[in-house]
Amino acid sequence: ISVIDDIAFQTNLLALNATIEARCLATGAVLGNTTTDPSGLINLTLSGTCSSPVLVALLANGGTTNFDEQLGASTTLPAGSTLRAILPTFTAGAPLSLAITPLTEIATRQAIASAGGSETAVTATQASTANAGVVQRIFGSGVSFDILTPPTIIDASTASASLGTTEADRHALYLAALANLGSGSRPAWAVTETLASDLADGNMDGGTSTDFTYTSSNYATLRDAAIDAAAQDYANSE
Repeated sequence: ISVIDDIAFQTNLLALNATIEARCLATGAVLGNTTTDPSGLINLTLSGTCSSPVLVALLANGGTTNFDEQLGASTTLPAGSTLRAILPTFTAGAPLSLAITPLTEIATRQAIASAGGSETAVTATQASTANAGVVQRIFGSGVSFDILTPPTIIDASTASASLGTTEADRHALYLAALANLGSGSRPAWAVTETLASDLADGNMDGGTSTDFTYTSSNYATLRDAAIDAAAQDYANSE
């Protein structure tokens, strides 16, 4: 049995009233499931065994909400939508903190694509490579942080200039920048879907959706403007 304590399941960055399911990728066996509490956190006990990576998924129902930094308010996630993260290795009995964000969903799709489109074929190496590489693909070669480590929570109570230089704070700032790329009623979700579809093969070729469109040539300009806007909203002078 592996116990996962206080998993910060964050969908840019806080998801409420969502179902959480963990399963072994190789076998598809469900190792545990629960729902998020009013804070967006859960306690989940995983039972069973798994020698392959573990996929943890956030499943949105009609009442699942998240805080979207671009809107500065909570919004409803589309019913039936899913955000996922892949843990490359499974250590029984080890407490674990984990974030599920747009970045982990993008990395998950890359890992599955690298395994020929088969979840059951994803290896620990493929999962680790996808998790490690997604940050630089999206934010540039000078940026680095662990996407599985929970970021600082941003919600309506977050004060301006409150994020410093810790890894959790930087993670939160870049997730806010990601949301700033989008528009419409669900900016963060629009960006997640568009980038995840484009980057599944590991290449940034450009993407088009109603609320987020970019090309390979203008993406860096859009990204840098979004990062600047997030910094103005949340970063302090450290």
